[in-house]
Amino acid sequence: MPYKFSPSSLSLLKECPRCFWLRFRMGIKRPAGIFPSLPNGMDRILKAHFDSF
Repeated sequence: MPYKFSPSSLSLLKECPRCFWLRFRMGIKRPAGIFPSLPNGMDRILKAHFDSF
């Protein structure tokens, strides 16, 4: 078996079979969602605002 599957890759299969196929057959990773960048952006804006005081 040429592939080693982790629990996260198996959950990807459950969530989105097409994303799983693209990941392991074509080497295309699933795009990152907006959620991780949203808190970082808000944190940056709030820090810049409060640092001005």
